[in-house]
Amino acid sequence: MLTERIMINDELRPLPDRLGMRHNDLQLHYEKFLQKSKTQNLYRSFAKAMMSLANIPQQRIGSWTIDNNGRLSLSNRPLFSRISRFENLGIPSGIPRDTTYNNTDSFYNDCIGIHDNRIDYQKNILPDEVAAFETVSTIVFMRSILPQVMDNTLRHGPFVMQLGSMPVQNILVDEEWNIKQFIEVQSICSLPIELMLPPSWITGKDIDKLLSTEDDRLQICYRQFAHTLRHEEAKRPLLPNGKLHSDTLIDGLHSSKFWLLQALQSSGNPLHTFKRVKGYGDNYAGKGKPLAAAAFRPQIYDYLKYKISSYVDYRKDVQKLFNGEYGRVYDEEELDYIRRRPIVPERR
Repeated sequence: MLTERIMINDELRPLPDRLGMRHNDLQLHYEKFLQKSKTQNLYRSFAKAMMSLANIPQQRIGSWTIDNNGRLSLSNRPLFSRISRFENLGIPSGIPRDTTYNNTDSFYNDCIGIHDNRIDYQKNILPDEVAAFETVSTIVFMRSILPQVMDNTLRHGPFVMQLGSMPVQNILVDEEWNIKQFIEVQSICSLPIELMLPPSWITGKDIDKLLSTEDDRLQICYRQFAHTLRHEEAKRPLLPNGKLHSDTLIDGLHSSKFWLLQALQSSGNPLHTFKRVKGYGDNYAGKGKPLAAAAFRPQIYDYLKYKISSYVDYRKDVQKLFNGEYGRVYDEEELDYIRRRPIVPERR
């Protein structure tokens, strides 16, 4: 089922093609997606793949590597898709290649650190002071609530092999939507069992773009997959003392953990998903953002001024590159206005 190269098979198609999607379009056709029999086949085969990978607990968080003598060892950093994506864009992950983890605390902290590096190295990430305060304060809040939300009993495992953020176009299915093969499987790694979540495509929409008004859609798909996984997991529970991980998935959807885990794994701005963290994101008070932002790093106001000026320079570079021919770009007057907007909130 897992393969890097596949033989041409006329009966197998990427999952998006079966759903009537364009190859690179994450917006699935929801009506087709809810065809009961085929959807159940899709969920069941994906759940079986998840369980087959997670069947043997691993000693630590990381990825498998093979040395020059052909020895296989779990001695590489967990190469989930966000690391590859950011490093390909010139944004360092801050995680050395030979890094592995024996606890979730240090791993989750490094996951948040990737968001730090994105702010440092991406020139067009903070267009104005509103976005600046929201983005950096979100990261501060994530760090502060992480110990309160995560399950301390799972701090040292179990750790299990997982598919990670498997792109939907890399899943090959037959006419009945049974998964037959995965391609590009290098992102498979050993991760905390808390990250063994239903695939992000089950709602037919990227989780980062899921609107708060679409909660019913998420509830239906998430519960259906969790119950399917429960049927497979009943044969061999993944948690200590015979507890079922699939049961915690259903409970987690109604708690802070689900959306915090989504924010941790987000390849974009974690603000959208963090706002959905129950009990925290819904009290995301505007007055507290400058105070929280001050904990992001020393001299925060000077830093944010620099980042906003970097955005202005970035827009100028884009304008010069395309000479205004493609799409709307800021003119000089707008750029000057952005530059002059105060970064320090005015006193009332």
